[in-house]
Amino acid sequence: MAPIEAFVSRCTLLVSRIALPAMIVCGVGVVLGRHLRLGPAAELKEIEGLLFFALVMLSFGYAYLRDAHVRIDLLSQRMPARARAAIELAGCAAVLAPFCAVLLWYGAESAWQSFLQGERLASGDWPLQWLVRLLVPCGALLLLAATVAVSLRCLKELRA
Repeated sequence: MAPIEAFVSRCTLLVSRIALPAMIVCGVGVVLGRHLRLGPAAELKEIEGLLFFALVMLSFGYAYLRDAHVRIDLLSQRMPARARAAIELAGCAAVLAPFCAVLLWYGAESAWQSFLQGERLASGDWPLQWLVRLLVPCGALLLLAATVAVSLRCLKELRA
């Protein structure tokens, strides 16, 4: 496994190992709170939603590396491996890399503005909305790293 692929995989697996158990705990807390009439569980629901958002945003790169994304392979199944690699490389360069760049630029700007304004989460009093917004450029960065790794794989296939 290439170093870039290992980095993307480790980051995503670390987040998933933290987020999934925490989401389960929040879900159990919401259910128990409702049945034991402990009061509103809006904070737990919000934390669960934020953890889910983090998991989704930071998993796109991993899914792309593992070829686990949605793909329509009606024509490409019949193509030779080199043709598929050329198409994948063109898609990485023309679509995915520019898309990641836009997400990085605007996501980072949005997170910075949220930080400067002290924007707060929906429930709670902490000015941490910028952390949520920062997940978008972080996810885009992991996806961009995965794009570079897949592009290198395609170049290797084209040279073979």
